[in-house]
Amino acid sequence: MRWCSVVGGVIKVDRRKGDTAMRVTRHACAIELAFASFFVASVSLIGATPVPAAAHVDGVIAPLSLNDFVPTLPWSAEYTEKLQHFTSDNVVPDEVRPSNPSWELTLSHFFGASLPGSITVATPLNTANWFVSPAVTPTTDAGVTTYRWENPSGFGALNAFLSSLGRTPNPADRFSTPSSLGASIARESVGGNRIDAGATLSRSYVITAVGSSDVTVDISVFLDRVFGGPVSPSNQQCEGARVLGGGSGGFAWTVNLRQGTPVSLRCSATLTNTATTPAYYMPIVSATRTEQTSTAPDNSRVQYAFTSALLGSVAFDVTPGAGVIWEGHLTKTSIRTVFMNPLNQALVPTQLTYLGATSGYYGEGVTFSARLNHHGAFPVVQRPVRFDVDSVSYTATTGADGIATVSIPAGLDTVGPHLVTISSADDLFFLGTSLTATFIVVRRPTTTTFTGTTTAIYGEARLAGALVDSRTGAGLAGQSLSFSIDGAAVGSAVTNDGGAAELSAASDRLGVGTHEVTVAFAQTATHEASTATSQVTITGRQTLTIYTGDRTAAFGFATLAGRLTDDQSGAPLAGRTLTFTIDGVSVGAASTDASGTATIAPGLAALTPGGHDVGVVFAGDASHAASAASGRIVFTNSRGKVTGDVETADGAHVTFSVQSDGTSTSGTLRLARSTQKTTVSIMALGISTDRTRAVAYGETASGDRIVAEFADLGEPGRADRLIVSMNGVTLTGDGALIEGNLQIHD
Repeated sequence: MRWCSVVGGVIKVDRRKGDTAMRVTRHACAIELAFASFFVASVSLIGATPVPAAAHVDGVIAPLSLNDFVPTLPWSAEYTEKLQHFTSDNVVPDEVRPSNPSWELTLSHFFGASLPGSITVATPLNTANWFVSPAVTPTTDAGVTTYRWENPSGFGALNAFLSSLGRTPNPADRFSTPSSLGASIARESVGGNRIDAGATLSRSYVITAVGSSDVTVDISVFLDRVFGGPVSPSNQQCEGARVLGGGSGGFAWTVNLRQGTPVSLRCSATLTNTATTPAYYMPIVSATRTEQTSTAPDNSRVQYAFTSALLGSVAFDVTPGAGVIWEGHLTKTSIRTVFMNPLNQALVPTQLTYLGATSGYYGEGVTFSARLNHHGAFPVVQRPVRFDVDSVSYTATTGADGIATVSIPAGLDTVGPHLVTISSADDLFFLGTSLTATFIVVRRPTTTTFTGTTTAIYGEARLAGALVDSRTGAGLAGQSLSFSIDGAAVGSAVTNDGGAAELSAASDRLGVGTHEVTVAFAQTATHEASTATSQVTITGRQTLTIYTGDRTAAFGFATLAGRLTDDQSGAPLAGRTLTFTIDGVSVGAASTDASGTATIAPGLAALTPGGHDVGVVFAGDASHAASAASGRIVFTNSRGKVTGDVETADGAHVTFSVQSDGTSTSGTLRLARSTQKTTVSIMALGISTDRTRAVAYGETASGDRIVAEFADLGEPGRADRLIVSMNGVTLTGDGALIEGNLQIHD
């Protein structure tokens, strides 16, 4: 059996007669040999004086960094050609010993320098990757490179080593051998090769061999606790196999294969996983085909030559020293072996750490990231990590730092928390793990601005706003903006493609003065609310007031009038109040009608015959600015006479006689009651054109102002009226008469 161990940072291989399998051990990891080619030539040199041997080196393999080695592929294959010397009694020596002088020429493969995850095949090879012992400079002639030793006294062995390695992995745990073996070999674990932590179970294994020609193959199986792994086999059995020495788990068959006819070999074992995590187990399987030829040696030199597709032709030529003679014959043994590495690996616990963002805005891409470590700080590389969110799975592979990252450019569908489950599955070496994280999709921020006019005349203000996405500055279309004036809602409008909205038919809600206008966007399923407030100052529309009343009128029968219009449009303004003054004294107010005109009959107390200044004033309102107008009116006395002696219904006895020539007026009015007697000197008289009404004005000796209004409604006088007022207070009630008669004369 061949054994491999770690010695000083290199791999040392010992070869022994018998078993064709190879067992590989190291500090907690498997070493996989793939397509290793070994060529050995051996001839006995017998003479009077034995040639002492140097320290025997049986296949030193290139330095290997164990920290970088990750046995991710459990298969390997070995192809060997060996030249072996037989003594005269045709017995193969167990090994090369100083007491049995012979020499050995070995060609062996170096491991590649980079092993994690894959092993690089170095092609093409060249002789710079060889070394020989003892050292000798080769010569080249006609394309053949020759290493020649003459009289190698003091050496019991000659060694040459060649670096080359290749593999053909198959993740389905099946492997087809090189055609030189003449057969394909596959191994399969019935029921799988995973064993849960602490579990004990029985497993069956099927080794299937199919010849590509009629061939005899030695097949070996080793069901033992290889690599010091956690899985301990017991009760090992292989049907129809011979038991190999050195352990309870070694079995072998010599199988005669017929071309194309599969042969199945069965083994079983009880497996106990002593680890605290699940483990994987597969036994060693090797298949070897051996052929031998023999020739008589040249008694003057030992020469071995071969041709390699990678190296070309290479010859090794040894000329014996003096006193050394030759015996026996040279036998070439060609050994072609397929070697399937064992698997005994507990799954290493892993840890996931979430590194991605925990929140993001609706509609924006999302990036999830997690680190997968083992033993706390060491990254697990080239392993798939799955991110599950909203019933959708995304997968990424960890990089050299153990970090896996997935991006979702469209983001997640809804605002709110989303549960993200991050997981890695078990594989042949690492235990799966998972964790959850919460990613919160938040509403997109918005910015609302007031874009209307901040200073305008009444009726021309624009109530407008704009809504944009605060993250991008892009306008938001189809959204409702609400408008309020001084805290009172006045309506809403929908934004256009650019995010702008304008509220029509609401400007009349902005009266003259300064107002606080607010534009508000209410929160939606995807966007946050926002508001904007602006001060808007409205000035009244300019108005035009003109005096349209009488310019001349009989005393007591004047009409004062004014007209109010919008100065810009000329439209009449109805329902507004116009205030009238005569000589600066207010005489009344009236509302404008549909034509914008207001009319009053002024109070009579302040009116005396002659000219008077008339003022018409609009004080302004919530929509229009103030304006004023002035005019002049001339009051005249009427030509005529009013006489009478009457008793009013409220008990006043009144006598009067007033006459005017149209220029001056004279006369007296006396009013008597049981408690009051009043005498008035009449100063003015006005008579209606139809002679049915008259107005007289006078003053008492004490200065009280008296107005008398006469109504002559025909004989016998019962329907006549006389209303006498002093300083604006009626002295005769409603003026109804119960006795007497009043007359208005020309």
